[in-house]
Amino acid sequence: GCSGFSWLQSLCQLFELSAFSGTWLSSPPCEIFKKIEEPAAATSSSPANIKKLKISSCQHSNTYASYYCTISMDGNRDQTVYSATVKGIGEWWEARLAAPAFVAYLTIYNRLSSASWLNKFNLLVDGVECNRVDLTEPFSIANFTCNAFGSAVRVVTQLSNHLVICEVEIYGY
Repeated sequence: GCSGFSWLQSLCQLFELSAFSGTWLSSPPCEIFKKIEEPAAATSSSPANIKKLKISSCQHSNTYASYYCTISMDGNRDQTVYSATVKGIGEWWEARLAAPAFVAYLTIYNRLSSASWLNKFNLLVDGVECNRVDLTEPFSIANFTCNAFGSAVRVVTQLSNHLVICEVEIYGY
């Protein structure tokens, strides 16, 4: 993980404590230093501690009828049971994590009968976009990377239909 940060007159440095030995790699203009892993260590360098994060609450921009946001965080992966917003570009569903965390990716379970309604959306963590999704084919269940730290995870539709989501699972550490 990141354990240091220094910023002096347009020079910034991010580093890991483990990076103080071995070979270093840097890239301008913002010097980001990372230790180059040995081949044996590289196979174990992906975080083994990624787990499903606990969602404490949720909200919608505008709930449609009785399709409340909590339906998308209740653990029910049935793709005929869903939450929904009113129609419109910019409508959103947001989950609050039980504690701030690094969000690696989201698994989204889409409604089967209107899967194309979730073809174009943005993912945000604490108001900062971490993924822009623009699919040509609808999906049933898919993972979407985020790689951002925060406590609020938001899905914002870029289509004029209802934002319909059956289930969201958030993974990270």
